[in-house]
Amino acid sequence: MKMKNLILVATLLLCSAVITSAGEPPKPKPASAEFERMKSLVGTWKGTVDMGEGPIEMVSNYRLMAGGTVLEEKVFAGTPNEMTTMYYDKDGKLALTHYCVMGNRPGMVLESADAKTMKFAFDKTCGINPTKESHARADAAV
Repeated sequence: MKMKNLILVATLLLCSAVITSAGEPPKPKPASAEFERMKSLVGTWKGTVDMGEGPIEMVSNYRLMAGGTVLEEKVFAGTPNEMTTMYYDKDGKLALTHYCVMGNRPGMVLESADAKTMKFAFDKTCGINPTKESHARADAAV
C-alpha cells in the first residue's frame, strides 16, 4: 500500500512539473547576424524584376514562423508561379530552402555577406544533382 502511494505521489509531482512548464515557450537559440538582418524584411514588398522576358511587377511577402526561427518568403502568391523560400539558421549560419515552381527544392547556405548583399552557395546536402536537374541559381545575392 505504501509503495502505491509513493508511486501515485511521484506521478502527480511529475505531471505537475510537466503542466507547469508546458505554458512556457522554448527559448530559441541565438540567431546569426544575417538571419537577424533578414527578419527586417517582414511585411510586403513590391517592385519590378526582369526574369528574361522583360520587366514584371513582383510582390514578395515575408513572415516569421516557428517562434521566430524561420522566415517565410512568398513570391507570386496566388498564381500558378507561386514559390516559397524558407530562411533559417543551419549550424549557426544562414541557410535557405527554395520551394520552386519547377517542382524541386534547392538548398543554399550563406557564402558571404556585406552591408548590402548576401551571397549563397548551393547546399550539396539538399538532394538535387545540379548537373542533371535545373534549379534556382546558387549564386543568388539578396
